[in-house]
Order: sequence, then C-alpha cells, then structure tokens
Amino acid sequence: MPPSWKMCTNPIIAWAVGSEGGGEGGGEGGEGGEGGNGASFFMMEIHYDNPNLNTGESVSPHLIIPPSSTFHTTAYCPGSCTEENFPQGGLHIFQGLLHSHLLGTSLSLRQVREGVELPPILQDNNYDFNFQQSRVLKKEVTILPGDSLITQCVFTSERKEPAFGGLRTQDEMCLAYLSYYPKIKMGGCMSHQPTSNLLQAVGVKEVYEDVDMMKMVFDEHTKDNSESEWNNKNKDGKRRRKKKKEGEEEEEEEEKKNEGVKAMKEMLWLLKAKSPQRYANQTLYQILHNPKTWEEKDEDGVGLMGRMQKLAKDGVQISYCLAEKSYKKNTMVWSGSVPSFTPYQEPPSNSLCPHNVKSEAVEPEIFIN
Repeated sequence: MPPSWKMCTNPIIAWAVGSEGGGEGGGEGGEGGEGGNGASFFMMEIHYDNPNLNTGESVSPHLIIPPSSTFHTTAYCPGSCTEENFPQGGLHIFQGLLHSHLLGTSLSLRQVREGVELPPILQDNNYDFNFQQSRVLKKEVTILPGDSLITQCVFTSERKEPAFGGLRTQDEMCLAYLSYYPKIKMGGCMSHQPTSNLLQAVGVKEVYEDVDMMKMVFDEHTKDNSESEWNNKNKDGKRRRKKKKEGEEEEEEEEKKNEGVKAMKEMLWLLKAKSPQRYANQTLYQILHNPKTWEEKDEDGVGLMGRMQKLAKDGVQISYCLAEKSYKKNTMVWSGSVPSFTPYQEPPSNSLCPHNVKSEAVEPEIFIN
C-alpha cells in the first residue's frame, strides 16, 4: 500500500460490531470524486481479529488501562482547534458513534462553551462492544468556533495485566465519530498524555532515551510519502527478496531486523529506565507487566493506578488538530491541562435513555479522540 494512503483521516462509511448499518439523514449528503472532496481513490479498510498478530502501529501506547481496575480517561480537543477550523456559523452535528473495545463500559462526548458545559452530544452509560450502534440526534447540535470537546471513557478490567491502546480487539480505544455539515478541511482532533506523565506515575526518574516517543511516531508519518518513494522502496524490496533466496540464514537475519524495527516504533519497548535502581535497565513494557509495580505504594499510600488516574484527570494533555489529508501540513499542536469549567447538570428525568438521541445508523466523517 502506498504510504500516502496512510494519511486518509476521514471515514466516509463505517461499520462496527453490532451495527445494523444505515445511511445519511433525510437532508444530508456528500459529493464524491475529484469534483467533491478531491479524492481520486477510496480505500476500504478491514480489521481482522487475530490475537497472535500485531496489526501495526498502535493508536497510542499512552492509553493504558491498569489491571483489575475501573479506570477513567479524558481526551481534550481545545477551543483553539475549533476556532481555527470551524465556520462562523459552526458545525451542525446530526449523527454520532462512540467507540471503544472490550473493556469500555461508559463513553461520552462533552461540549464546553465559554467555561460552561452544555448537554452531552453523545452519551452511553451502558456501552457494549457487541452492540455498537450509531445515534441520530433528535435535535441537531451546533459546535461553534471556540467550543472545546471532551471525550471521556470508563474502562472496567478484570485482567491480570494492563491493556494498551491499539488496533487489536484486545487493545483499547476511546473515540467519538461525528457526522456534520457543512464540510470542512479537517481530519480530526486527537490528544494523549505526554510520556512524562506515565514516567512520573511509575516513578521512573531517568531514562536512557529522554524523548517523547509519541512525537517520534508522529514525525514518522510526516516524512515524504510520495508514490515514487514507495515505488522505489518496492523495487528495493524485490531485490532483497531475490538475495534472500541465496541462503536461509540471511533470510532469518533480515526477518529479525524487520521485527526489531517494528518493535522500535513501540514506546513501551523504546524507553529503558536508568533510575531508580529497582527499575534500572528495564523497559517500560517490562516494568508495567511486573505485578509488583502495581502493588507498591508511595509514601502517601497511593498505588500506581491512583497516580495514573490523577494524571489522567488533571495532568497535561497534548492535542493534535489535524488537517484533512495530511498530518504534516496545517497541524496545530496544543499542550496543557484541561481548563476548569462549570459542569452540566442533567435535569431529573424518568427516561432510561439520553434525552437527545435515538438508536439509528451513522456514517461517521470526523473523529475526536
């Protein structure tokens, strides 16, 4: 697959487990082809569930669900992103889909305007991976320039080992897909915690490679993704395959090298602790998979899960406001803690379902992570 196709950030139609499918609302639609959104090709992506297969780069290894826990995560899309990309009259949201994997139990998409939270755009307090159905809002919601969005997920895990963000069903995600009008040149708004948050929570004071690994992975996507470069790499690959036939040892060596390169893209394996002594020369992956790491308490009697939960709620977030077709061009980066705001108070209701949604189909076109 040409590397440039990895820059596709706008889903046109999507299906998830349990969905009954569907289409646009009564008065909405979109143009296709070069006369519409400028697309010459459309790519269909299918995720197969194979527990023994690593499907590629993680959505974000910064998403970590502690073992045997109920854990809350927060993702933030700042007002500066909507201020820059949304039209003056705002975006009109008419459909939406919340998405996580097997551990997600409660998901919501919240909207804040001028320091005051508005009613949730989407909310599912009984999320079930096997029954993922998009919602058509009974009343359209408008997101104005300057509004901020907060995606929150609650994960409940009975596993003995931590879960991480990734593409496999056994990994986790926390996403909200929205269908809207009018069309804008924006691919999405995502956020994650900086690596320093995790190191602080674990108690690693110094590492051998003191960099933000998510930035490394992010920068990898901004390299030249031209078709000519991809074709050249393909030709080199054919020459390498011919050379491998000369001996099995060379082939095995090449495979090990490829596996090493793949592993080097994973933050958890890249980071190796220098201090304190109890973690010296261990990778972050090894530390987090040691049961003792989760059992130890700090001087205040707080364990790793408690420290991670506090940072997930009050710690720094790094947000990426992505252009429609490229991570490289017109990408805004915001860093800071989620600003305080006046929470929305749900009015008393006898209804068992959120007052603003009904179960219908969706074709997601923008995601907030």
